[in-house]
This record gives sequence, structure tokens and C-alpha cells, in this order.
Amino acid sequence: MIKKIIEKTKDEVLKAKAKCISVATYAPDVWKSIVASALATVTTFDMAFANFSATGAVEKMTEYIADICMGAGIILGLVSVFNWISGFKEDNAERQNKATTNILIAGVLICIKPVASAILTALGASSGLKGLGTADADAGATK
Repeated sequence: MIKKIIEKTKDEVLKAKAKCISVATYAPDVWKSIVASALATVTTFDMAFANFSATGAVEKMTEYIADICMGAGIILGLVSVFNWISGFKEDNAERQNKATTNILIAGVLICIKPVASAILTALGASSGLKGLGTADADAGATK
């Protein structure tokens, strides 16, 4: 049974080799781009995942998501304040109402990063989220 599997695998490898040789012979430009992209992918993959740890990846993704939420909250807050002020100028109560709601949503988005850092630190993450300026995050980052 094992011999059959080995023979079948060997046949498949020989077929793939023959296909690669035919592509290289009849379409060298395509072959060059395939090899170049494969080499770029392999070298990038190898460097990116040489020191991979799942905990570090989750913390980094959480940090990116918190940064995105904070940035979106800042932009939403600025736009909402502008809409709120222009709502006062035009005496438009509905616009003022929507702007006030959006300002509150922006505040929540901005506060996601410090709250997430506190939660991660409480759950035992190595340093919470970096870049917050909190004592816990700074102490964890210097260890």
C-alpha cells in the first residue's frame, strides 16, 4: 500500500515537472514572472513568519484594529463638530441632533483603544496595546 502511494506521488511529481518544463520552453516570459513572484513570496513568507507567535499576532491585530477605530473616531468627531456648529448657524435642530449623536459615537470609537488596553492587560497580555502612554503599557513595554 505504501509502495502504491509512493509510486503515485512520484508519477504526479513527474507530470508536474513535465508541465513546468513545457511552460518554460514554450512561454519563457511567463515562466520568468512565475519564478520571480514565487521567489518573492517565499522569501517574504520566510522572513515574516520566522519568529511567528500566535499571541503576538493577536496582540498586533488588536492594536491595528484599535488604531483604526481611534483614527475613524477622530475623523468622525471632527466632521461631527463641524456639522454641529453649522447646525447652530442654520438653526437646524435635526442636524444638531445627528451631529451630537455622531460626536458621542466618535467618543466611543476614540475610547476603544484605552479600554482594549486595560482589558488585555487585565487578561494577562504582555503589554496591552502600545502607544497609549498608560503606566501599565509603558511598564510592560520596557520589560
